[in-house]
Amino acid sequence: MPVLVSMSFSDTQSKFQNQASFYPTATEDITATVKTMVANKVSKVAAVYLNSDYGQAMMKVFREQAASKGINIVYEDAFLGSDTNFQTQLSKTIASKPQAIFVVAINSLPVVRQLKTFKSGIAIYTNNPATSGSLIYKDKDAFDGVYATAFKTTIPGTPEFARIRAEVGTSSPNDSFGYTAAGYDNLMAIAAVLKRNPNAKEFVKTFSSYGSFTGINGTFDLNSRDVSIPLYPVLFKDGELREIR
Repeated sequence: MPVLVSMSFSDTQSKFQNQASFYPTATEDITATVKTMVANKVSKVAAVYLNSDYGQAMMKVFREQAASKGINIVYEDAFLGSDTNFQTQLSKTIASKPQAIFVVAINSLPVVRQLKTFKSGIAIYTNNPATSGSLIYKDKDAFDGVYATAFKTTIPGTPEFARIRAEVGTSSPNDSFGYTAAGYDNLMAIAAVLKRNPNAKEFVKTFSSYGSFTGINGTFDLNSRDVSIPLYPVLFKDGELREIR
């Protein structure tokens, strides 16, 4: 039977026989980040990251893509999910004199907030969770001027932003529908697959040979059980999330 699971994030995803998921991969996330760094002519960067499967996967891709674009990682440091003070890591990170600092976390707010207290003027980059669940709006001052990555559904002014609010509804312009939109696309794709072939035993075969499917986040080719959702570079400035084109 198909299994429907709603989640904000998990460090690891179990591979069930009938699993199908829509989710941004580390490659999608890092590609958008590195694109912004290249546009901003960043050649020296330091990174602080969550020491988990998630953080390590992100860093692995970041090292590869940074090297391919001539970006030198001058310092790396890690922190645990239980940490509340990042003074030691951030002091060493700033001392490495990078042009930019990349923060990889599921909740980057505490790290970014403390990083801002150093008043170093070093550019800050962080990853998608900052724009999901309205986290970026919980402390606008902390995220002001910070580069991040985002689903199109979280960026005001995009057709995707308007479409999910028209279909799902919202009470606030600051509501973030990043993971909600991913789950919505997953659900609708499963429904479309079952409509084509209601035989649950053939679900994976039908799903992975379905072809073109148009969801909130875009049009996808269902040729695999794991459908990667692209992320886009954004800048949060003066209380607004703006796509970097």
